Amino acid sequence: MGSRMRAFRAWAGRLAAVAVVATAWASAGGDVIVLDPKGNPIPEPAPDPVFSIETDKLVYSPGDVVHVVHSVKNEGDEDYVIRLHQSPGFDLYALDGAGSRLWSAHWSEAFAQVIWSFRLLPGEAVEHSYTWDLADTAGVPVPAGQYEIAGIIYGDRDVTTAIAVVPEATSAAAMLLIAFAGICRNKRQCLATGIRARGRP
Repeated sequence: MGSRMRAFRAWAGRLAAVAVVATAWASAGGDVIVLDPKGNPIPEPAPDPVFSIETDKLVYSPGDVVHVVHSVKNEGDEDYVIRLHQSPGFDLYALDGAGSRLWSAHWSEAFAQVIWSFRLLPGEAVEHSYTWDLADTAGVPVPAGQYEIAGIIYGDRDVTTAIAVVPEATSAAAMLLIAFAGICRNKRQCLATGIRARGRP
């Protein structure tokens, strides 16, 4: 009998919770407000910061320069702290189809192994701009193919996007076919002049 009574009380509690949420929905004009057992609103979790990387084009020809913007925006209501374990703390990688690093923005610099951080206020963003001349660290132009562009934060999340390098004589139709078939995971993005990837945990 005791176990049945406990089960009934648990079921009644769940039913009451549903009723509270339904009441909150009606009183808020359709917006869901989740309440705790005492009737107090439970705050929604803060939005994640948005990590993004954007290139000026999807498809490049030999001799082109890739322009990249790597950014982090705090879309939450509280401060977001980016903790880094070396300086410079931000970098950009160019990777081949096998994932091997061909080039990085700071490849010729000495990194200091230091722990440091900075704070983004709600609505605040930090942005880094880079250029890549489609050559590896030895200055040798990369061949035609697909490449990953990775925005690196040493100590936080990374975000990547894809580009293609095609022979100069490739027609516009063939370039569009390459973009649709091999690079763009969201085909609506292929209709834009650039591509953006959003990093989430």
